Amino acid sequence: MLQRQITPKYLNKINSNQSQCVSIPNTWEEFISLLKIKSGETYKPFIAYDYQSKLIKLCESESTILAVKSRQLGITQTIASYFLFKACSNPAYSAICFSRSQDDVSALSRRVRDMALQLECFGIELLIDNVGLIKLKGLGEIYFKNSSKEGSRSYDSISDFLFDEASFVPTIESIYSASSASSSMVSKSLKVIVSTPGSKLSWFYKQANLNSKKPIDITCKEVAEGVLPPFYHYNEEGLCKVFIHWRCHPIYSQKDDYLEYRRLQDQTSLEVVNREYNLTFEEIDEFGIFNSKLIDKIAVLNPEQWYRNDEFYIGIDPSSVGDDYFLCNVFSWDNDTFRQIEMFRDRKKSNDYYLLKCSELIRKYNPEIISIESNSIGEGIYQELIKRFPNINFNKFYTSANSKQSMIGSLQVWIESGKIELINDEIIKSEFLNFVRIGQQLLASTGHDDIVLSSAFALSGLIKLESEGTKPPFRIGSYSVS
Repeated sequence: MLQRQITPKYLNKINSNQSQCVSIPNTWEEFISLLKIKSGETYKPFIAYDYQSKLIKLCESESTILAVKSRQLGITQTIASYFLFKACSNPAYSAICFSRSQDDVSALSRRVRDMALQLECFGIELLIDNVGLIKLKGLGEIYFKNSSKEGSRSYDSISDFLFDEASFVPTIESIYSASSASSSMVSKSLKVIVSTPGSKLSWFYKQANLNSKKPIDITCKEVAEGVLPPFYHYNEEGLCKVFIHWRCHPIYSQKDDYLEYRRLQDQTSLEVVNREYNLTFEEIDEFGIFNSKLIDKIAVLNPEQWYRNDEFYIGIDPSSVGDDYFLCNVFSWDNDTFRQIEMFRDRKKSNDYYLLKCSELIRKYNPEIISIESNSIGEGIYQELIKRFPNINFNKFYTSANSKQSMIGSLQVWIESGKIELINDEIIKSEFLNFVRIGQQLLASTGHDDIVLSSAFALSGLIKLESEGTKPPFRIGSYSVS
């Protein structure tokens, strides 16, 4: 047990002939028995349910855990309390909790803070207390990060990681990959990947199926139907896969109509209820974004068919990963039609080569603005281009799910309004026709999407200049874009 000196402000609350040292329990279950947690509108003693104890036992023995869970089972707080327990036991301990959004970060940080403050009577004090970091005086620390923005590359010697709601974080793969470097100096590191089911296209679903003898959704179905126990786990080549169904819960399990109760309580569809509570992953439905007749109608231009009095706009979709293409797309604008006139498209080349080809097109067309994605290698390409072309206007952005939806939506509207023309090329046409919406994701159903995205980037530059008032409003159909 960890011996701690009782804090002076607590001494006057106890009998003076008692010892001035108290002990922090050396097991997680005994540790949480010291705490109260918020439940509804009250605080209740933190007494572990059976499934929570089983999960922590796995945390003590496994190095990587992937948990598919029903919602509202207290899994996130369970893991966070385990991290707090370890932080109270080891001055060198560091953990990171990645949450889905900044609101989730704040909520989890607040819950851990509430638990930590209850330990003051045991001589445990908060040295740093903010949304992003809880540091215990003379003891360990827990970081709280937003998965949509941040990773762990700048952190050293991280012992444990929580990746919460991993099925709904677009950047989770890169964040998870970076965690290996952060824990490389730690002898025993723990990674816990937790989520309710989402799309079958998500990294979480692919990771859950890693080395699986059968698809993970079949196991989920067997757990949900009672063929397998409501808390079920197995290990496949170092990855411990855990399934936690609402029937684990001693209160929820008493309701045979629990799913219907949740549907009425949450005022949502049965499909959403099954995903949130019944371990059901979203099926993949494809919806084409661009109409085939329209693409045939607008893909009529010859390469480099343009007029010298036009304005020019460039969209760059940089990539050097795997089979992805680096794309530099040039459009002209005559205050009526946005025309694709030239593009550079190549892959598996050096960044210097990409910079050379982009520079040639920039010098040739002297564009009004260059729109470039800063994801992946984009930031480095952007930094080099602004050095070479200090007088060119750049529109740098990080592509998120929301910004992608917005830019593709604008491109779709312009195409449907007959305001865009494309080069007559089979590769270009097939990319537009294979670009689909699957659930909440926009991507190529087969092949690549670099031509589509770079076209959307180029158009976003024109729209940006107009919105800033540097250009007169242009009209789409009967509507002025402003």
